[in-house]
Formats: sequence, C-alpha cells, structure tokens
Amino acid sequence: MEKMIHQLDTVLQSLKIRYVIIGGIAASILGRPRTTLDADVVIATLPADPNELLWNLKSHGFGITESSQPKMVLRLKRLLPVKIRFGKVFSVDLRVASYTIDRQTVERAISVRLFGRKLPIATAEDIIVFKIARFEDMDKADIKAIIIRSGNRLDIQYIRASAITLARETGDASIRENLREVVGWMRKKESGWLNGK
Repeated sequence: MEKMIHQLDTVLQSLKIRYVIIGGIAASILGRPRTTLDADVVIATLPADPNELLWNLKSHGFGITESSQPKMVLRLKRLLPVKIRFGKVFSVDLRVASYTIDRQTVERAISVRLFGRKLPIATAEDIIVFKIARFEDMDKADIKAIIIRSGNRLDIQYIRASAITLARETGDASIRENLREVVGWMRKKESGWLNGK
C-alpha cells in the first residue's frame, strides 16, 4: 500500500493534478483503523490528454494494459470511476470530480502525514457525506467511529447541506433518509449512546 500511494502521489504531483484521498484510508485516519486494499481517490480534473495520466501511471507500476487503456479513458471522460491495479493485491479507485461534494472535498482537503509523505485527505465531514451516500454496514461503522473520535468538532450544517445537494444532484432520495439517521447519531453522541454507555 505504501509503495502504491507513493507512486500515485508522484504521478499526480508531476502532472499538477489536485486530488484527495477518500474512502477507507481517510476513514481509518479520522475514525478507527481498519484494513483496506484499495485507495479511493478523486482528482479535480483530467489533463487535456487523459492518456498522459494513464501512461504515467503505467510507467510507475500500475496495471494498465494497451487493451484496457481506451476503456479507462472513456470511463474517466464520462466521469465514471476506474479501478487500477497495483501489484497482485492493491488497487486505486480513481475518478474525476463530478459532483459538488467532490469539488468541495478537493478544496477542503487536509494535509496528513501518511507513509512518510504529506497527503491530501478528505475532512471528517466530507467522508461522512460520501459514506451517507453508500451507507453499507462498513460505511455506518466508519461514520460512527468518526463521530465518536471527532466529538463536537463536526460541522452538522455542512454535512446536512452537502448531503442534500448530493441527493439532488444524483436523484437518490435514500441519501436524505440516511442523513436523518446520521444526524440522529450525532445528536445522541452526547448521551453516550454511540460509545456503548
């Protein structure tokens, strides 16, 4: 994982592409440590020639073949995620910012020392919004861990506004329902409910 993150950071820095790490890595830093074999990354923009990004990734050890490259370029241009392997175990889920939350997350990223480098990591609020959208069991556990660890420092208004905007942009009504549940957890945190008291 460390080598993959170093290589990814090297490529994106060399191309002057702003990015942010979200997903399990960010949730582990901001909530509770857990194992993850992939890095979820949002990039602010694609270079004029997306092939330049893929060529650079390939030259730094990422599994991009001649046959997979056209499909990857097409997906990136359509703002769809691309899974790029690194070695036999690890991968990067890479996508271009397409929603308001994506662009906000890149702008609001915090610099965290990880694997010997300062890397842009999503804020606790932004990770919560992403996880509200997916809301599987692992996401719920990550959200609760972030709430417990963050205490009263979370900006509930920002989370609410960002999740509502994402629900509108995606047309996914379940995001609003999930948001209500998470806001309830945040309010109950003070009573010790999330801490198991």
